[in-house]
Amino acid sequence: MKNRPLGTVFPMTGYVGFIALLISVLIFRNDPLHLGDLNSGLFCLVLAAGSMAIIEAFVLWRSSGDDQNAMFISPSFKSLRDGLIDKDLLIKIYGQFIIFGLLWAAYQIFPIYQSESYKAVMSLLKSFFPIMISVTVLYIWITHTMLLEKRDALWNLGCYFLFLNRRTLSKDKISSCILSWIIKGFFWPLMMSYFLTEWQHMANNLNWMNLPSDYRLSSSLFEDSYRFLYFIDLSFAIIGYSLSLRLLNTQIIMPDKSIKGWVVCIICYAPFWPIISQNYINYWDNISWGNTLYEYPVLYTIWGSAILLVVSFYVYASVCFGLRFSNLTLRGTITHGPYALVKHPAYIAKNLSYWMIELPFLAASPVLAIKNCAMLLALNLIYYYRAKTEEALLRQDPVYVDYCEWMDRKRFLGFLRRAP
Repeated sequence: MKNRPLGTVFPMTGYVGFIALLISVLIFRNDPLHLGDLNSGLFCLVLAAGSMAIIEAFVLWRSSGDDQNAMFISPSFKSLRDGLIDKDLLIKIYGQFIIFGLLWAAYQIFPIYQSESYKAVMSLLKSFFPIMISVTVLYIWITHTMLLEKRDALWNLGCYFLFLNRRTLSKDKISSCILSWIIKGFFWPLMMSYFLTEWQHMANNLNWMNLPSDYRLSSSLFEDSYRFLYFIDLSFAIIGYSLSLRLLNTQIIMPDKSIKGWVVCIICYAPFWPIISQNYINYWDNISWGNTLYEYPVLYTIWGSAILLVVSFYVYASVCFGLRFSNLTLRGTITHGPYALVKHPAYIAKNLSYWMIELPFLAASPVLAIKNCAMLLALNLIYYYRAKTEEALLRQDPVYVDYCEWMDRKRFLGFLRRAP
């Protein structure tokens, strides 16, 4: 294949969402509508998500004659006018309520969700629970009336919990539905807790946008810029987990069902990673790029700017997901942006930034330097296997197979082209 294959993720979606997010942050950072600090941050998310949803809806409408889309949703709204409440619809609603009930039980049972870090998230869920239920029922009704395949994964799950026709149900659809909701139930509150923290920090420290007169990078300017970049990353993550909607063709096509894939992914996040990093893979000490170069302003500015550039590349990879950001899932194939340069650009940039920030080879002794480098290499190895397991899942999409073949033939960044 000579030409880059066309991905299933529309490039403009992420770009529009990125612009909408930046504009909304500039407008609502001082809470002009008096919504409250946290609600202003959520409003920024809604505006960014809404702008991307409009783009995706337009793309879906334009491609309504395509055979692949026609398999899922009727392009005509006649089905909505003729829609009735039938038995299959009630089964789906019942199945969805069971899922919500199980998730809520998990949030009440596991102590971590009662901790201070999740306090704001749980309060948020309680406040918006009535709205969420109403929107969910409406969404299920709309999709049920428009879907050409009425008895989907949610219907199979509802029947399973009702003990209806268990022998004829699709176990694959049931397991996929359960795993998809476990993924969203685990990652959504985690990402939201980080988002709320970063929003509060950013709303109170937006003076960093005014560059100093000498254009030198201060420690506070670097930290605020660094955190703002991850704020963008978190925003797209939350939107991705929130809007996995079949109505927009952004649904989870397939979750990862491999144990190895789940292990190497989950251990990179709280509550597992803090335990692992403190007791096993501890690669940092009192020496880092900041305190090493602080007395050399020019070098500090150059190196700090390079770190921010690498992190920006990582965030750019997240923006390219648009509405489809999600761990452990197949939701389409991205071939534009940094993905046109190298496979798994986010992992490459993220791990490179770790080396640039920590400088593990600069330690108090050669032995400690070797130890720090070995520990950071262990973390790099975890991300390598994350990439391997993700690729095994993504290869279920023929477009991704074509993309891999095209990347293998590319000359640019050829030393990385065979990376997973």
